[in-house]
Amino acid sequence: MSDNGGLPRLVLIEDNPGDAVLVREMLRSSWPGDFAFDHFDRVAAAREHLLRADATCILLDLSLPDAQGLEAVDRVQAFAPDVPIVVLSGLDDEEVALRAVQGGAQDYLIKGRVADHLVARSVRYAIERKRAEVALAHQALHDALTGLPNRALFLDRLKLALARSERRSSSVAVLFLDLDRFKLINDSLGHEAGDRVLVDVGARLEQALRPGDTVARFGGDEFTALCEDVPSERAVVTIAQRMAEAVGMPFALGANEADTFLTASIGIAMADGDAHDERLAESLVRDADAAMYRAKDLGRARLEIYDETMRRRSAHRLELSEQLAEGIEIGDIVVRFQPGIDTRTGREVPAAQLRLGTSPRTSWKCCTPAMSSV
Repeated sequence: MSDNGGLPRLVLIEDNPGDAVLVREMLRSSWPGDFAFDHFDRVAAAREHLLRADATCILLDLSLPDAQGLEAVDRVQAFAPDVPIVVLSGLDDEEVALRAVQGGAQDYLIKGRVADHLVARSVRYAIERKRAEVALAHQALHDALTGLPNRALFLDRLKLALARSERRSSSVAVLFLDLDRFKLINDSLGHEAGDRVLVDVGARLEQALRPGDTVARFGGDEFTALCEDVPSERAVVTIAQRMAEAVGMPFALGANEADTFLTASIGIAMADGDAHDERLAESLVRDADAAMYRAKDLGRARLEIYDETMRRRSAHRLELSEQLAEGIEIGDIVVRFQPGIDTRTGREVPAAQLRLGTSPRTSWKCCTPAMSSV
C-alpha cells in the first residue's frame, strides 16, 4: 500500500505515452474503487521513485530505452523484490512469457489483446499471489512462535556477514544462549506459560542487541545472536552481558502468579576477516554452542568464549570417538559385561531389571563394563 491515503499505488513503466494513457483509462474503467497511479518511461526513473515510496503493483513494458526484454524484469526485481509485476508487452511469444514468469513476474499480458476488466483482474490477482508468496517465504524463514528468524535464515545471514567481513577485514561474533532450567516452567506452569516466556525472551534479546544485529530462535529454549563489525572481544562480552541481564528480569505470567526468574548460559565464538573456510558459519555456531555448554557446566559467570583450549578439547573428543568407533568396527575392541548378582540369593539379575532399576539397589552390584584390546 502507498502513503497516499492508504490507496493502492499502481506504477506503470512504459515509454509510449499513448500506451500509458490507454492503460490508465483501462484501469479506471474497471478497478473497484480509487487508486494512485504513477507513470515512468524508464526503469531508472521508476527505481529512484520506488526507493522512496511503496508500490502495490508494477505494470512493466519489455521494450524500454534503458532495458530490453527480460532484462527489465530482472532489474525491477532487483530493487522491488516484494512488489508484484505484471508484464504488458507487444510481443506474443510463449517462451518469453514463460521466462518472464519464471523470472519473477506474476502475469504476462499482450497489448491490444486484453479487455479493460482483464487488466484490472490480472493486477488484483498478481497482488494476492505476491502477498501469498511473501507470507509463505516469511513462514519458511521465521519462527512461528516468536516471529524471529529461524535456524535457516540465521545461517544465511551469518554466511553473508562472513563474506562482508572478509572484504572489510572486520570481526563477526556468534552468541549462543540457552535458558537455564526452562523445563521447570513448562512442568510447573504449563506449556502456554513457557511459550509466553519464550516470546518475551525473544523481544528482550532484540532490545539488548545493537541496531543491525540479528537474534534468532534456534530451537526449543535456545537463541542465537549475530553481531557484525565488532571492535573487540570485550565489546562482544558487553553485548552478552546485556542479553543475560535482559533474561534475568522478572517474567510476569499472570495476575495470580508470582514473578518468574530465569538465568541464561551464553557461549561466544568469533571470526575475523582472514577466515576463508566455506563451512565457517556452521563451525561458528557449533563452537558457540560448545562454549555455552562449558558455561553451563561451570555455572558461575554463565558466559564462556570459545578459545584454543576448548578447540583442542573438542578435537581430542572427536578423534577419540572416531578411534573407538573404528576399533569396534574392525574388531580391535571387545566389550565384556560382568553380570549383576543378587547378593541375597547369589543369582544373576536379569538385564532388563538392571536397566529399569526394579531390582533393590542394596541387593545387587554390577561391575562397570570392561573394555580390553585383543
